[in-house]
Amino acid sequence: MGPVLIIDDDYKALIVLEHQLGELGYDVIKVQTGAEALKIIKENKSIELMITDAIMPRGYTGWELAEEASSIRLSLKIIIMSEHTRGALLNAGQTKFQLNILERPFDTEALERKIKEVMMF
Repeated sequence: MGPVLIIDDDYKALIVLEHQLGELGYDVIKVQTGAEALKIIKENKSIELMITDAIMPRGYTGWELAEEASSIRLSLKIIIMSEHTRGALLNAGQTKFQLNILERPFDTEALERKIKEVMMF
């Protein structure tokens, strides 16, 4: 698999996620904004998986980014990380990527399970 694109406005969270993915054997490209992520998705055809924070204050939210990114590349697999529970997100109308939600905090094993789950479909 090509590199995993990770997006989070919190740089410390990006570093932790990069480390977890490294432990699992993945190469990582990390950015802090949705605009940067979309540019990379358009330019780098080897990216198969994007992991984004749900709530980002600058520009795109994780949900908006997921919508835009999946319209650019239909085959792109997407995981959305959130501190909110799946039920709260569904109640807020965030249903399209409901199976792709990874609730924070999570450990490396939970991340690995979610990646395997998302990559199967």
